Amino acid sequence: CITSLFIGKAPVETIVTHLIGYTFASSLFWFFALLTLVIYLCDRWAFPLCKDWDHLTTLVIFLVLVASFYGGSIITTLACARSIWSALAWCVCTALVAAVLILRKRLVESRRIARTLRKVDADLDGPDDRCP
Repeated sequence: CITSLFIGKAPVETIVTHLIGYTFASSLFWFFALLTLVIYLCDRWAFPLCKDWDHLTTLVIFLVLVASFYGGSIITTLACARSIWSALAWCVCTALVAAVLILRKRLVESRRIARTLRKVDADLDGPDDRCP
C-alpha cells in the first residue's frame, strides 16, 4: 500500500503517516500485543472446565481477540486520518505496550529460572548435610 502511495505521488506526510500508523503501530506492535493476549488467555483459560463450557470459553477468547483487533483498527484509522502526530502518538503507545509485554515475559522467565536453580541447589546441598 505504501508503494502505491509513493507511485501515485501522494504527499510525503501521507506516506509517513501510513507507514507509522498502519505498518508499525497496527501491524507490528498492536498485533504483537494481541498475540500475547491470546496466548495468555489460552494458557490461562482454554482447558476443559466441564463438558458444556468448552465451546463457550473458546468463543469468549475469540470475541476478546476480535474486539481488541477491531478496536485497534479503529484507533489506527482515526489516528492516521487526524494527523501525523496522532499516528506517532498511537505508534508510541503501542510500542510501549509491546515493550512492557516483552519485559514482563522476560521477568517471568527469569523468575522461573531462578526458582528452578534454587530448587536444584537445595536438592544438591540437601544430601551433603545429612552425610557424616
